[in-house]
Amino acid sequence: MSGGYGMQLIWAIGMLVLCISALVARRVPMKGALRIALIWIAIFLAAFLLIRLILGLT
Repeated sequence: MSGGYGMQLIWAIGMLVLCISALVARRVPMKGALRIALIWIAIFLAAFLLIRLILGLT
């Protein structure tokens, strides 16, 4: 594991911990949090596919 990859992994885990702790602190129901997470995943996936389609055509 190189130094750069290790730092990225630590940073990503830290961001996940911050997001999860914010949801726990606000007492968001898990069902609602899962629904919101799935919506955000769908939004980013759609944006990724749209950008890939546009860049693939040029």
